[in-house]
Amino acid sequence: MEGGTISFTYRDGAGKVGTHTLKNWNEVGRYIQGVSVEAGQFRTYLKHRVLEYLNDAATLLDDPYPAPPVITKSSKAPAGPEIVFTGFAKAHRADLERMAALHGLRVVGSVTKGLTLIVGGGNAGPAKMEQAREQNVIVLEEEGFLRMIETGEVPDPFSAEIGG
Repeated sequence: MEGGTISFTYRDGAGKVGTHTLKNWNEVGRYIQGVSVEAGQFRTYLKHRVLEYLNDAATLLDDPYPAPPVITKSSKAPAGPEIVFTGFAKAHRADLERMAALHGLRVVGSVTKGLTLIVGGGNAGPAKMEQAREQNVIVLEEEGFLRMIETGEVPDPFSAEIGG
């Protein structure tokens, strides 16, 4: 039953634990999204980072505790996982794309069926971001992408909302 409110305890990518309540929420693949009561803004959370659903909220979800996403190289593809950058100035996007390619990611220009990651900048279009979420693509901000390149760990892509 989507809509209404849902509350849960959540651990973000930095390890910070907090309780969150969403109004007008919905479940999209491995995400829960809605208007945060605490922030007063649209937010999206990874379900695999939920520690506990409050007030039997887990019963409202199709898949309350999915496994975390795994990024693997496809044996069919000549390069690594697909990534797209959106909402960045042309020169800056080109720099990010070069960095991604140097780290084994296959840069594409749009949301494709094989897309693994989308990195949204300040001018990311909401329709493209929503299409990526509907396909269960991992959504990151630039900071999260840079952290992933540096550490190899996919950070929590929703410490701040992108394009929503």
